[in-house]
Amino acid sequence: MEYAVLKLTCPEEFRDIFAAELGEAGFDMLLETEEGVEGYIDSELKHTIDLSGIDSRYARTGEWAYSWGVIQNQNWNEEWEKNYEPIIVDDKCLIRADFHQVTGDFLYVLNITPKMSFGTGHHATTYLMVSSMMKADFKGSTVLDAGCGTGILAILAEKLGAESVDAYDVSSLCTENTKENIEANGCRNIRVQEGTIEEVTLEESYDFILANINKNVLLEEISSYEKFLKNDGRIMLSGFFEKDIVDLELAAKKAGLEINARQMKDDWATLVLSRSK
Repeated sequence: MEYAVLKLTCPEEFRDIFAAELGEAGFDMLLETEEGVEGYIDSELKHTIDLSGIDSRYARTGEWAYSWGVIQNQNWNEEWEKNYEPIIVDDKCLIRADFHQVTGDFLYVLNITPKMSFGTGHHATTYLMVSSMMKADFKGSTVLDAGCGTGILAILAEKLGAESVDAYDVSSLCTENTKENIEANGCRNIRVQEGTIEEVTLEESYDFILANINKNVLLEEISSYEKFLKNDGRIMLSGFFEKDIVDLELAAKKAGLEINARQMKDDWATLVLSRSK
Protein backbone atom coordinates (compact mmCIF):
# COMPACT_ATOMS: atom_id res chain seq x y z
CA MET A 1 0.00 0.00 0.00
CA GLU A 2 1.18 3.52 -0.78
CA TYR A 3 0.49 6.48 1.48
CA ALA A 4 0.10 10.07 0.36
CA VAL A 5 2.01 12.34 2.73
CA LEU A 6 1.31 16.03 3.17
CA LYS A 7 4.37 17.86 4.52
CA LEU A 8 3.32 21.10 6.16
CA THR A 9 5.83 23.68 7.34
CA CYS A 10 4.84 26.27 9.94
CA PRO A 11 6.20 28.10 13.01
CA GLU A 12 6.47 25.91 16.09
CA GLU A 13 3.72 27.76 17.94
CA PHE A 14 1.22 26.78 15.19
CA ARG A 15 2.01 23.04 15.10
CA ASP A 16 -0.74 21.99 17.51
CA ILE A 17 -3.30 24.05 15.61
CA PHE A 18 -2.39 22.59 12.22
CA ALA A 19 -2.18 19.07 13.67
CA ALA A 20 -5.76 19.42 14.90
CA GLU A 21 -6.85 20.83 11.54
CA LEU A 22 -5.23 17.99 9.58
CA GLY A 23 -6.74 15.44 11.93
CA GLU A 24 -10.20 16.85 11.32
CA ALA A 25 -9.47 16.86 7.57
CA GLY A 26 -9.22 13.06 7.63
CA PHE A 27 -5.55 12.04 7.78
CA ASP A 28 -4.88 8.55 9.19
CA MET A 29 -1.73 9.55 11.06
CA LEU A 30 0.09 12.72 12.06
CA LEU A 31 3.73 13.25 12.98
CA GLU A 32 5.36 16.38 14.38
CA THR A 33 8.61 17.28 12.61
CA GLU A 34 11.32 19.91 13.01
CA GLU A 35 9.66 21.90 10.23
CA GLY A 36 6.01 21.44 11.15
CA VAL A 37 3.56 18.55 10.78
CA GLU A 38 3.19 15.61 8.40
CA GLY A 39 -0.15 13.95 7.61
CA TYR A 40 -0.52 10.47 6.10
CA ILE A 41 -3.44 8.88 4.27
CA ASP A 42 -3.98 5.96 1.87
CA SER A 43 -3.07 7.29 -1.60
CA GLU A 44 -6.42 6.11 -2.96
CA LEU A 45 -8.18 8.38 -0.44
CA LYS A 46 -6.09 11.48 -1.12
CA HIS A 47 -8.93 12.94 -3.19
CA THR A 48 -11.10 13.05 -0.05
CA ILE A 49 -8.82 15.58 1.61
CA ASP A 50 -10.06 19.16 1.27
CA LEU A 51 -7.61 21.81 2.46
CA SER A 52 -9.53 24.81 1.17
CA GLY A 53 -11.03 25.59 4.56
CA ILE A 54 -7.65 25.48 6.28
CA ASP A 55 -6.17 27.61 3.52
CA SER A 56 -8.83 30.28 3.90
CA ARG A 57 -8.61 30.34 7.70
CA TYR A 58 -4.83 30.75 7.84
CA ALA A 59 -4.00 32.46 4.53
CA ARG A 60 -3.49 35.79 6.27
CA THR A 61 -0.70 34.45 8.48
CA GLY A 62 1.56 33.90 5.47
CA GLU A 63 3.61 31.61 7.69
CA TRP A 64 2.77 28.14 6.42
CA ALA A 65 3.11 26.06 3.26
CA TYR A 66 2.60 22.45 2.27
CA SER A 67 3.51 19.91 -0.41
CA TRP A 68 2.35 16.37 -1.26
CA GLY A 69 4.49 13.26 -1.60
CA VAL A 70 4.20 9.47 -1.62
CA ILE A 71 5.64 6.92 0.81
CA GLN A 72 5.48 3.13 0.95
CA ASN A 73 3.61 1.43 3.78
CA GLN A 74 5.63 0.64 6.89
CA ASN A 75 5.20 -0.41 10.50
CA TRP A 76 4.04 2.95 11.83
CA ASN A 77 4.01 1.91 15.48
CA GLU A 78 7.56 0.61 15.26
CA GLU A 79 8.79 3.77 13.56
CA TRP A 80 6.95 6.00 16.04
CA GLU A 81 8.27 4.10 19.06
CA LYS A 82 11.85 4.48 17.82
CA ASN A 83 11.51 8.26 18.14
CA TYR A 84 9.46 8.52 21.32
CA GLU A 85 11.57 8.36 24.47
CA PRO A 86 10.32 8.75 28.08
CA ILE A 87 10.60 12.25 29.57
CA ILE A 88 11.56 13.07 33.16
CA VAL A 89 10.48 16.46 34.57
CA ASP A 90 12.38 17.87 37.57
CA ASP A 91 13.38 14.34 38.63
CA LYS A 92 9.83 13.89 39.98
CA CYS A 93 7.56 13.06 37.06
CA LEU A 94 8.06 10.34 34.44
CA ILE A 95 6.06 10.73 31.23
CA ARG A 96 5.99 7.54 29.18
CA ALA A 97 3.94 5.63 26.64
CA ASP A 98 2.45 2.21 27.43
CA PHE A 99 5.31 0.44 25.66
CA HIS A 100 7.98 2.01 27.90
CA GLN A 101 9.23 0.22 30.99
CA VAL A 102 9.18 2.18 34.27
CA THR A 103 12.70 2.45 35.67
CA GLY A 104 13.57 4.56 38.68
CA ASP A 105 11.55 6.00 41.54
CA PHE A 106 9.25 8.91 40.70
CA LEU A 107 6.50 10.71 42.60
CA TYR A 108 4.32 10.74 39.50
CA VAL A 109 4.18 8.44 36.47
CA LEU A 110 2.03 9.54 33.54
CA ASN A 111 1.16 7.01 30.86
CA ILE A 112 0.59 9.21 27.79
CA THR A 113 0.19 7.75 24.30
CA PRO A 114 -0.43 10.74 22.00
CA LYS A 115 -1.68 9.12 18.78
CA MET A 116 -3.02 12.08 16.74
CA SER A 117 -2.83 14.72 19.48
CA PHE A 118 0.11 16.51 21.06
CA GLY A 119 1.19 16.94 24.64
CA THR A 120 3.77 14.37 25.70
CA GLY A 121 6.27 16.49 27.61
CA HIS A 122 8.72 16.49 24.71
CA HIS A 123 7.75 20.03 23.77
CA ALA A 124 9.20 22.67 26.09
CA THR A 125 5.78 24.21 26.80
CA THR A 126 4.30 20.95 28.12
CA TYR A 127 7.46 20.33 30.13
CA LEU A 128 7.17 23.82 31.65
CA MET A 129 3.51 23.36 32.53
CA VAL A 130 4.19 20.05 34.25
CA SER A 131 7.06 21.64 36.17
CA SER A 132 4.93 24.63 37.23
CA MET A 133 2.04 22.42 38.30
CA MET A 134 4.26 20.34 40.57
CA LYS A 135 5.19 23.53 42.44
CA ALA A 136 1.54 24.26 43.32
CA ASP A 137 -0.89 22.71 45.80
CA PHE A 138 -3.70 20.99 43.89
CA LYS A 139 -5.12 19.03 46.83
CA GLY A 140 -8.90 19.26 46.89
CA SER A 141 -8.91 21.79 44.03
CA THR A 142 -11.18 22.27 41.02
CA VAL A 143 -9.33 22.50 37.69
CA LEU A 144 -10.10 23.56 34.12
CA ASP A 145 -7.82 22.27 31.34
CA ALA A 146 -8.40 24.49 28.29
CA GLY A 147 -7.30 22.78 25.06
CA CYS A 148 -6.46 19.46 26.68
CA GLY A 149 -4.71 17.72 23.73
CA THR A 150 -3.62 14.34 25.12
CA GLY A 151 -5.06 15.14 28.54
CA ILE A 152 -1.63 15.17 30.16
CA LEU A 153 -2.27 18.27 32.31
CA ALA A 154 -5.72 17.12 33.42
CA ILE A 155 -4.30 13.72 34.36
CA LEU A 156 -1.42 15.28 36.30
CA ALA A 157 -3.86 17.59 38.09
CA GLU A 158 -5.80 14.60 39.40
CA LYS A 159 -2.60 12.82 40.41
CA LEU A 160 -1.59 15.98 42.29
CA GLY A 161 -4.80 15.77 44.29
CA ALA A 162 -7.42 17.73 42.35
CA GLU A 163 -10.96 16.89 43.41
CA SER A 164 -12.51 17.50 39.99
CA VAL A 165 -11.16 18.41 36.55
CA ASP A 166 -12.97 19.71 33.47
CA ALA A 167 -11.02 19.23 30.22
CA TYR A 168 -12.06 20.36 26.76
CA ASP A 169 -10.68 20.64 23.24
CA VAL A 170 -12.08 21.73 19.88
CA SER A 171 -10.75 18.53 18.23
CA SER A 172 -12.63 15.24 18.57
CA LEU A 173 -9.34 13.42 17.99
CA CYS A 174 -7.90 15.13 21.07
CA THR A 175 -10.92 14.47 23.28
CA GLU A 176 -10.94 10.79 22.26
CA ASN A 177 -7.21 10.52 22.96
CA THR A 178 -7.68 12.27 26.31
CA LYS A 179 -10.33 9.72 27.31
CA GLU A 180 -8.01 6.86 26.36
CA ASN A 181 -5.17 8.31 28.41
CA ILE A 182 -7.49 8.98 31.36
CA GLU A 183 -8.42 5.29 31.38
CA ALA A 184 -4.77 4.23 31.01
CA ASN A 185 -3.88 6.28 34.10
CA GLY A 186 -6.81 5.08 36.19
CA CYS A 187 -8.23 8.59 36.64
CA ARG A 188 -11.81 8.98 37.88
CA ASN A 189 -12.41 12.70 38.39
CA ILE A 190 -11.95 14.13 34.88
CA ARG A 191 -14.84 15.22 32.66
CA VAL A 192 -13.99 15.64 28.95
CA GLN A 193 -15.94 17.78 26.50
CA GLU A 194 -15.55 18.83 22.87
CA GLY A 195 -15.94 22.46 21.88
CA THR A 196 -14.72 25.98 22.65
CA ILE A 197 -14.81 27.63 26.06
CA GLU A 198 -18.09 29.28 25.03
CA GLU A 199 -19.67 25.97 23.93
CA VAL A 200 -18.81 23.53 26.73
CA THR A 201 -20.56 23.24 30.10
CA LEU A 202 -18.33 24.47 32.92
CA GLU A 203 -18.47 25.03 36.66
CA GLU A 204 -19.02 28.54 37.99
CA SER A 205 -15.35 28.93 38.95
CA TYR A 206 -12.08 27.02 39.34
CA ASP A 207 -9.04 27.03 41.61
CA PHE A 208 -6.71 26.39 38.65
CA ILE A 209 -7.10 27.09 34.94
CA LEU A 210 -4.50 25.46 32.69
CA ALA A 211 -4.02 26.58 29.09
CA ASN A 212 -1.12 25.34 26.95
CA ILE A 213 -2.32 26.47 23.53
CA ASN A 214 -0.69 29.28 21.54
CA LYS A 215 -0.23 33.01 21.88
CA ASN A 216 -3.11 34.08 19.63
CA VAL A 217 -5.69 31.88 21.35
CA LEU A 218 -4.43 32.89 24.79
CA LEU A 219 -4.69 36.59 23.95
CA GLU A 220 -8.23 36.04 22.70
CA GLU A 221 -9.43 33.91 25.63
CA ILE A 222 -7.55 35.27 28.66
CA SER A 223 -10.52 37.41 29.71
CA SER A 224 -12.73 34.30 29.56
CA TYR A 225 -10.33 32.44 31.83
CA GLU A 226 -10.51 35.30 34.32
CA LYS A 227 -14.30 35.00 34.48
CA PHE A 228 -14.04 31.35 35.55
CA LEU A 229 -11.26 31.93 38.11
CA LYS A 230 -11.89 31.85 41.85
CA ASN A 231 -10.77 34.95 43.72
CA ASP A 232 -7.67 33.22 45.09
CA GLY A 233 -7.18 30.97 42.07
CA ARG A 234 -4.30 30.66 39.62
CA ILE A 235 -4.07 30.59 35.81
CA MET A 236 -1.13 28.75 34.23
CA LEU A 237 -0.39 29.66 30.61
CA SER A 238 2.08 28.33 28.05
CA GLY A 239 2.42 27.84 24.31
CA PHE A 240 4.32 31.05 23.53
CA PHE A 241 7.88 32.31 23.27
CA GLU A 242 9.74 34.20 25.98
CA LYS A 243 9.67 37.29 23.74
CA ASP A 244 5.86 37.18 23.81
CA ILE A 245 5.62 37.61 27.60
CA VAL A 246 5.16 41.37 27.20
CA ASP A 247 2.05 40.88 25.04
CA LEU A 248 0.61 38.32 27.46
CA GLU A 249 1.31 40.59 30.42
CA LEU A 250 -0.52 43.50 28.77
CA ALA A 251 -3.52 41.28 28.02
CA ALA A 252 -3.45 39.95 31.57
CA LYS A 253 -3.52 43.48 33.03
CA LYS A 254 -6.52 44.39 30.87
CA ALA A 255 -8.28 41.30 32.26
CA GLY A 256 -7.44 42.29 35.85
CA LEU A 257 -4.66 39.73 36.24
CA GLU A 258 -1.01 39.92 37.26
CA ILE A 259 2.02 37.66 36.85
CA ASN A 260 3.03 35.72 39.97
CA ALA A 261 5.71 33.51 38.45
CA ARG A 262 7.40 32.78 35.14
CA GLN A 263 9.57 29.94 33.90
CA MET A 264 11.53 29.56 30.65
CA LYS A 265 13.00 26.68 28.65
CA ASP A 266 14.47 26.69 25.12
CA ASP A 267 13.08 30.21 24.45
CA TRP A 268 9.56 29.11 25.47
CA ALA A 269 7.76 30.41 28.54
CA THR A 270 5.12 29.62 31.15
CA LEU A 271 3.30 32.21 33.27
CA VAL A 272 1.34 31.82 36.50
CA LEU A 273 -1.33 34.51 36.90
CA SER A 274 -3.71 35.60 39.65
CA ARG A 275 -6.18 38.43 40.12
CA SER A 276 -4.55 41.80 40.64
CA LYS A 277 -4.53 43.00 44.24
